[in-house]
Amino acid sequence: MLFAWGVPEETGDNETNIENMTGTFIVGTQVTHTPKIIRFGDFEVSYALGSDEIVTKGNIEIKRNIISETKQRIGGRIDENMDIVTSGYITIDILDTNSAGKLIVKVNDNVVYNKVAYPGRLNIEVDKSYLKDYNIIELSTTIPGLKFWSSSVYRIENIEFGIKFYGNKEMFNTFQLDKNDLEDFEYGEINFKTKKHEGLGDLLIKINNYRVFEGVPSYHFSQKFDKYDVGLVNGQNTISFSCDKGTSYSLDDVELNIFYKETTNKVKTYSFKITSSDYNKLKSGNKGKITFYIVDSNYLGNLKLYITDSYGDKHNIATIEDYDIDEYESVSFDKNDVSIGTNKLTFEATSDGLFTLRNLNIEV
Repeated sequence: MLFAWGVPEETGDNETNIENMTGTFIVGTQVTHTPKIIRFGDFEVSYALGSDEIVTKGNIEIKRNIISETKQRIGGRIDENMDIVTSGYITIDILDTNSAGKLIVKVNDNVVYNKVAYPGRLNIEVDKSYLKDYNIIELSTTIPGLKFWSSSVYRIENIEFGIKFYGNKEMFNTFQLDKNDLEDFEYGEINFKTKKHEGLGDLLIKINNYRVFEGVPSYHFSQKFDKYDVGLVNGQNTISFSCDKGTSYSLDDVELNIFYKETTNKVKTYSFKITSSDYNKLKSGNKGKITFYIVDSNYLGNLKLYITDSYGDKHNIATIEDYDIDEYESVSFDKNDVSIGTNKLTFEATSDGLFTLRNLNIEV
């Protein structure tokens, strides 16, 4: 006699050894929602007057005499929409200088300062017409006038280059979807934490220029959307965050989740042994019996059982069409369905059926 109770311990993807069984097991079609996560990080959106630091550098020296010259250059990219940039600025903290020559500051080869400077802070306004997407700031000095044999030296503790803006400082990003993404698309979801909020205006979120949300977001924000609501396409899609005048939002851990519907057909296989003694009982006319308890079902398919004997031959032993939950089912098998050695019992659901089973017993 063979006896098994519960669910076996897993030994492979779907095959289990019948000698170590605990718990329940699931057979049939399962639908899962798997997310593709696109992270945008932390950022701020605002519609106001403000400034942004682009690049900073410390502890530099410029020097020039009749023989040699030491210049300094720094570069910085403006990621902001140039339509709302009103001007640039340069702040220079001069630690020490002999003021023997003029300090020359250039932005993209345009001279914005050309005077003798002294220790202290120097603030320089940069006209917007001088600014580009990527900017080069150059610092140099002139040869001392009458004291041509000496050097002009400026020791600078820190230089900062930035921009001033007024308008809608929005965050704009792109993301890619392919044909399979769209075919399996279930729904989308935007998530973030609202760390800081100033002003009375709303936050506006758009995908492909379709409005997804307009209002004041909660601290733990989550907004779902359908692919038809936002016109998702095969290829590049866009997402933007902006807000009303006089308002700013600081958002953390911003992410876009694209959920896909995946359907898997799960079968369960259990190994059991038939000894010579067991097989002789079956040859004498005894029937083997498989019993199990149906915990739950979605009633969308039938439950099939088959045995693969030790030679690898498959034997269909039952297709259960009429069943109820919270009841035991019993299926018999004979000598033609098994062989001496290790046999395998497989449960499989038809169509979209889903079964939760437990308390599996096999006996001869």
